[in-house]
Formats: sequence, C-alpha cells, structure tokens
Amino acid sequence: MIKIVKITSFGYGHTGTKDENDTLLAAPLADITLDVRRMVPASDDADLDGPTGLDEVVYERVLTNAVARSLAVQTAVGAHMLMNDSDLAHLTIAIGSSGGHRRAVVIARQIVTTLAELNVDNVYALAIEHRDLGRPDPQISGQPQPPAHDDFTL
Repeated sequence: MIKIVKITSFGYGHTGTKDENDTLLAAPLADITLDVRRMVPASDDADLDGPTGLDEVVYERVLTNAVARSLAVQTAVGAHMLMNDSDLAHLTIAIGSSGGHRRAVVIARQIVTTLAELNVDNVYALAIEHRDLGRPDPQISGQPQPPAHDDFTL
C-alpha cells in the first residue's frame, strides 16, 4: 500500500470566491488544518509585499519566528508518527493564511522539509500544493501574480 501525506497551503481570503471552474472556494478538506492568520506575523517589513513563500527572503523571515518554526516542525513530527504508527493510507494537512501567498506557503514547505528528513525509510510519499498562489493576493492590489506551481525541491 502506498501511503501519501499531502500538504496544501491556501488563503482564507479566497473563501467564497470562485475558481477557474466556477466552483466556490472553501478551506480544503483536511485531516489537520492550521490557521496561521493570527499566529505567525507575515512580516514586519513592507518589502515582503511582492515576494511569496517560494522566495527565500520570505521563507527565512517567516521561519525566524520561533512559533512558526515550531508549529511546522511539531506538525510534521505528529504527521510522521501517524503515518508510521497507524493504518492511515492518506493524510492531508492544510495550512491557511490570509492570502495563501506567504505564511501558509512557508509553513507548508517547512512541514514537507521536516517530513522528508524524518521519512528515512520512505514509509510514505509527499505531495505539496499551493492552491491560491496563482490567485490575486486579497491584501495587495495591483500585484503581478506569481506562478501557481512550487519549484521547491527536496
């Protein structure tokens, strides 16, 4: 049996809008959902309004916050334990921030990185999706839109 852990970042600010298929967006269905809108500051600097969580400057800035790093690592440890010590075939973790462009993306990437380090016996496969990265950021008007894929590799 192939076990899979899927990590999805998303933006709560897109809830109630429609996607390209005219489907109403909601928070993704998940076994574990983290709401990081109020827990982790997006940034202290206005220079982070353009880059996303795929950019190293944002990634490093968010993870300098001890709460952000601990949340990601502890979520990964819990997920790893579930996949090793249970009959679960699939586990979905969703991380939501306001727009789904910075904080949620960074936390998702850190969870995947930690899971890859823990999964030395290749008990499960990892998948990551950034659902709202290609959508306009609801907090920034006139922003050019980044690609909807993640070039992040392990």
